[in-house]
Amino acid sequence: MLKTNFLILLIIICCCSLNHAQEHKINQLEITKPVIEIIPSKIEIEKDTTQFITANVVVLNKGIGVLNIKSISGSCYCANGVIEKNDVYFLDTGKLRLEVNKEGLSNNDDTVIFRIESNAQNSSYYVTIKFVEKKKRDSHEK
Repeated sequence: MLKTNFLILLIIICCCSLNHAQEHKINQLEITKPVIEIIPSKIEIEKDTTQFITANVVVLNKGIGVLNIKSISGSCYCANGVIEKNDVYFLDTGKLRLEVNKEGLSNNDDTVIFRIESNAQNSSYYVTIKFVEKKKRDSHEK
């Protein structure tokens, strides 16, 4: 009888510790996932600049796991994204090159949005390029 009770107690303890280990593993996976931040996330460019616009942005991985940038897609066919470094380690930086052919924009379309897909916790991430009117210089400015 004593051996049976001891065996049952041992089984209960093993089951409880196994359940705790599985919960801990899930929490550990959430903590070790990469977290993406892109600098700058909003870019403003004057409307009357050249036809082809290129913007370089920096990707920062604030999470512990390796960030893998999978794809970049633009909100119009005139937008293109190039991943220059797709594996980004903890607190390391990567680079993206965002390109827009302004000839493909409609007259009233002044914003292009790029969607960045990755394995980060906060994927999808968006970067905006906005075309703004040229600022008029004040007559007092030189």
